Amino acid sequence: LAFKSILAIPEGGGLLARMKVNPNLFLLLVLMTSAVTQGDVVSDLITRAENGEVVAQLELATIYANGEGVAKDQAAASQWVLKAAEQGDPNAQLALGQRYLKGEGVPKSSEEAVKWLTKAADQGSGEAQMTLGGIYIAGRGVKKSSSEAAKWYMMSAEQGNAAAQCQIGRMHLTGAGVRKDDVEAYKWSSLAAAQGDMSAKKVLIFLKQRMTPEQVVENEMLTRDLLEL
Repeated sequence: LAFKSILAIPEGGGLLARMKVNPNLFLLLVLMTSAVTQGDVVSDLITRAENGEVVAQLELATIYANGEGVAKDQAAASQWVLKAAEQGDPNAQLALGQRYLKGEGVPKSSEEAVKWLTKAADQGSGEAQMTLGGIYIAGRGVKKSSSEAAKWYMMSAEQGNAAAQCQIGRMHLTGAGVRKDDVEAYKWSSLAAAQGDMSAKKVLIFLKQRMTPEQVVENEMLTRDLLEL
């Protein structure tokens, strides 16, 4: 058949009976023929957001942050993120903490950043936990504490965050905030390296140079068992 359609993709000989709708092109055509404007979308989102709908609040924040059909307004974006964060949404709390770190739509404040990141981290946000680890290592808005940093890094590492796993490995290598332990350093660095973390691979090279061949084999077996869990 010579039949062509922007809504369909021919399959197996081009028979119409075996053609399937391309959902992306279909959506595009619907949007092109729809009378709904971006203003209508924003108006609807505002109504839902003002009624306390977290998803709408975060969607509005994205629209204002990116200037999608409205004037770009980071302050407005931050206000909607705040409303969602105040309702306990961990993603919003993480986003608000990051905004305070950067001074994006809000006054730059490490103290406020730590406050909101901690709320998100306490709810299990691995990214917030990782960020807090870096804050305590640097002492940004908090008293510098390697042990506190290790606590947050470990929480994130246990969730599979490669960067946090690498950090825990390095801390065990030096004894910063945790006991100095080459076995733990090897374990966490190996887990991170298995995810492609280049810094962790460098830690492993260093560790192998100061371990006996037997220790290397033993640690590699331990890591393999952990990866298979």
